[in-house]
Amino acid sequence: MTRGIFLIIFLILISIRGSAQDTQYSQFYAYPVYMNAALSGSHSGTYRVSSAYRSQWAQSLDRPFTSFSMAGDFKIETAPNKKSSDFAGAGLIFSSDQIGVFNYDVYQIALMGAYHKLLSARSNTYLSAGIHFGLGQRSINYNSVSFEDQFNGQDGYTFATQELLPANNFAHPDLGFGLNFSTTPSKNLGVYIGGSYYHLNEPNISFYAKDVDVEVPQENARLNRRLTVHAAASIPITDLITVLPRAIYNGQGQHTSVTFGANLRLQLVEAEASFFHLGTWARSTKSLSVFQPTDATLYAGFEVRGLMLGLSYDIYLREIAGQVGTGTFEFTISFTGSHENSAQICPSF
Repeated sequence: MTRGIFLIIFLILISIRGSAQDTQYSQFYAYPVYMNAALSGSHSGTYRVSSAYRSQWAQSLDRPFTSFSMAGDFKIETAPNKKSSDFAGAGLIFSSDQIGVFNYDVYQIALMGAYHKLLSARSNTYLSAGIHFGLGQRSINYNSVSFEDQFNGQDGYTFATQELLPANNFAHPDLGFGLNFSTTPSKNLGVYIGGSYYHLNEPNISFYAKDVDVEVPQENARLNRRLTVHAAASIPITDLITVLPRAIYNGQGQHTSVTFGANLRLQLVEAEASFFHLGTWARSTKSLSVFQPTDATLYAGFEVRGLMLGLSYDIYLREIAGQVGTGTFEFTISFTGSHENSAQICPSF
């Protein structure tokens, strides 16, 4: 019964507040098409498959928040015989967020397309633009919830409830676009700056949007637009060591965060394409017009022949559910295949 009351409160709160913050991956650089559609096809291979999994607050909640995303994108050459030229990219992305409370699930599938315009062949400078068209779905499982009127008077909640509950799932369209600028004058030296603007149509994400029996304010029940600005660089220190500094800003409704840090890319054997990655990151979020540090991230990864594995752990710097120092695990994997033209340096991230 108590869970039933909490469910109604939960439905109204997410309808009014919008629950309007997208998942933020700590390894955003390992999953570029999630943050910017303009990065579709922006790799030196023919195709790329990438995936990310995040388990959040496992130490504080019986059923932690989990996020899973998978994407595939490929490059479309406009002049395959040229060392540097314009090219296009296209891709497909699937994402899933599962909140243990009442089995609240958010799914999205989206198509992406991008065009990469060559500005300078000498310095491999590109300006890229991309579009994102998605379909989102939100659902709640009512089967795990009991209400007072379901009690049979003896040994359980077996009767059907008369509570006026909205439909437990609905879908909505989702639109976005992105831009990216990159210049890579040599194989290991590069600078990348871009941004994206998602949820342009601000879809209504209230479960009560089409329910005429319950009056819930709808003016604040829309998914807030998300502005993302990101920057990265690749700076060779020696023939075997490269520094990869990166930063990202996310602003969505009342939620604002800045993440910055750097990875070291260490080549293990000079004659082979195998690398070890180590990095540290920091994230700050805005609260009452003041940015405060929220967590620090430790990262380790291994790269070999187009395959990239990454594992990170976020350490919370502020108290969450009465705990400090606990954190979040995140795992990423990506593979870039068919390196047919290793001389062409594409606007990667």
